Amino acid sequence: MVTRGPMNKFLAVMLGVVASNQAFAADNSGRSPVTWSGAYLGAELGHAWAEGNYFADFGDFTNSARRTLDGAFVGAYGGYNVDLGNSIIVGIEADAALHDTHDEGSAIQDQGIPSPAYIITDQSWSAAARVRGGYAFGRWLPFVAGGVAATRVKVSDAAERRHPLSSTDTYLGWTVGAGVDYALSEHVITRLEYRYTDFGGQALDIPGDRTFDLKSQDVRIGVAYKF
Repeated sequence: MVTRGPMNKFLAVMLGVVASNQAFAADNSGRSPVTWSGAYLGAELGHAWAEGNYFADFGDFTNSARRTLDGAFVGAYGGYNVDLGNSIIVGIEADAALHDTHDEGSAIQDQGIPSPAYIITDQSWSAAARVRGGYAFGRWLPFVAGGVAATRVKVSDAAERRHPLSSTDTYLGWTVGAGVDYALSEHVITRLEYRYTDFGGQALDIPGDRTFDLKSQDVRIGVAYKF
């Protein structure tokens, strides 16, 4: 089961942000409002907690294995915001990140019997395209977002160490998340975000009826330049 720790931490941060809005507005009543509309481009760092499930059906028996692809990633994001008035901000955004996560271990046959199969997984990149909506409080912009996501994963069965079988595939799925942007200035915007992504399942290009599915949670921070 994927840990809920990142989600709890994110919710605590969001509650702190909401609680500070009134004090922040009072301290900055003399400042000009931030213009949220426009294009932006930024860089981000994050940590993902991902879980993949391997399953192989050989008719007479099955093999299964759970692999974790947890680790840090670095990426870039960009998008465009539109101010609809009354502090309502909507926009579109795309992002891409490089991963270097790896996990390996033995599989299990039916009824928990150890299997000679040895399953290796590697994740190299991920990307998403999303729509966003938020409500601005001066320099703060809490938002929710959702869209489509993709990732590249290699799954190998190294039971035959000299001739391992492998399948490298692009997984397509959906993603939802929430976060908060804070404008340090008219052009520099920082971000904290939580995201959940279901990359779905993929039939592996390996002899036998084999599949692998992947789900992920991540927390990311970023800084962007608004043009």
